[in-house]
Amino acid sequence: WPGSNGLWEEVGLGTEGESITFEPNLQQRRNLVLDTRPFLVCKMDEPKCTCQKEVNASGRFAQHLCNVDKVEGCVGDVNVTGWTENHGGSDFLTVVDPGGSYQYLTNVTVTHTSNGPRLTNATYYGVTADGAIRVERTVSTWATEDFPRYLHSFRYEVLRNVTYRRLAFYLLGGDWYNFVLNPSLAYGSRKLDRHLVNISLDLEQFEYSKDLRNLECHEPPCWFALLTQSNQEDRHAHRGLVVRRWRGQMGGQELAKDRGFVFSVFGSRNMGDPTPTLGLELGPGKKSLQAGDVISADLELLLYPKSEDVYYGPSMKLRRWLTTMEPWEVAWRSAIEAQLEVQVAEGVLQRSYPPRVAVSSEGRAEFRFLVPAEYPGVVPLTVAGVAQTGGCLCIWDNGCQELGEGGEFQTDYVKGEGFAHTFSLMPSEFGSELLFIFEQVCKQAG
Repeated sequence: WPGSNGLWEEVGLGTEGESITFEPNLQQRRNLVLDTRPFLVCKMDEPKCTCQKEVNASGRFAQHLCNVDKVEGCVGDVNVTGWTENHGGSDFLTVVDPGGSYQYLTNVTVTHTSNGPRLTNATYYGVTADGAIRVERTVSTWATEDFPRYLHSFRYEVLRNVTYRRLAFYLLGGDWYNFVLNPSLAYGSRKLDRHLVNISLDLEQFEYSKDLRNLECHEPPCWFALLTQSNQEDRHAHRGLVVRRWRGQMGGQELAKDRGFVFSVFGSRNMGDPTPTLGLELGPGKKSLQAGDVISADLELLLYPKSEDVYYGPSMKLRRWLTTMEPWEVAWRSAIEAQLEVQVAEGVLQRSYPPRVAVSSEGRAEFRFLVPAEYPGVVPLTVAGVAQTGGCLCIWDNGCQELGEGGEFQTDYVKGEGFAHTFSLMPSEFGSELLFIFEQVCKQAG
């Protein structure tokens, strides 16, 4: 990005310029995740820039003149999707030392293993400036026809004993980049123990809410919904977050499965406006880490329409959700219905959601899972560790498809692992348990 002296990466859905963006060096707003925009909702007003000169020595544009074309009503075209409003960022590891210094990452490197069109995957590596934590931040986006879902995974390995003033593992809504004003917060778990609160209190920067601090989740999956107020008319989406997986080892002890974190709400600012942030942390007074501690997680970030009125996509299932549910219910239903239980008879389960299975030493995989009939999202399925570019994937009772060039598959090569084949499970296929068999040779081909 001009003037920021750092890498800026974008992922786009449809013909949008960007759906989500990343700055691995955190150079502009101290967030990894910056612009995050909904998909298949009313397009935004369009700036028409008439003059732009070179960036000057101060890093600012010498001259940048724009007129804004106002959009009247809700405009959208499913065949030529348009830009939508930015809802702000989020972030991964956030640590501040006892002296008040934020710990940026050093020696940052980037690896792309998938660049679409069905699934993207990029990993950003680095070590905190104090040398205490090795960080891996992995981000994925997949093709959809209802609303965007982003998988944000991390692995933090502690290299030496360290104590911080502030320690957060993930933030929904960045400290300095958050465009939704005074949202409401809903949160809960698998059971319908929903809590809905107004978090529009004018918290100071980094000031914790007295009532929403160090709260625990109950039965996984833990979910959150930051609900955009109706009077913020130019923001057409709500944000959700689902904790799909949480693992850890601390002090030589394994954390209980999907346990070991709390959540809090605290104040943040965007250009002076109050924009509360949700943070996942260790717990009351827990700011110290020991060498050998490891925390890893898979989090799903959702950006779904505020109402059916602003959605122009083709998903009738999503329309039913939007017309029959309260806004927070979309996050809850998304959390429980995509909490897949993948049963593997042959091969290795690398990830349950979105499902990724590596083949056995014989080059074969056999597994099954169920996606509920009313789930509106597209589910990408990846078969990994394949020795060659081809193969055959059979879905029981639905026949077999040959993978390779010209097929409805995405094929990527992952160094040290082999080829990975990804295809999209569509909502029309949901509702009954599906049995998948992958073999290196497509016996039914021809």
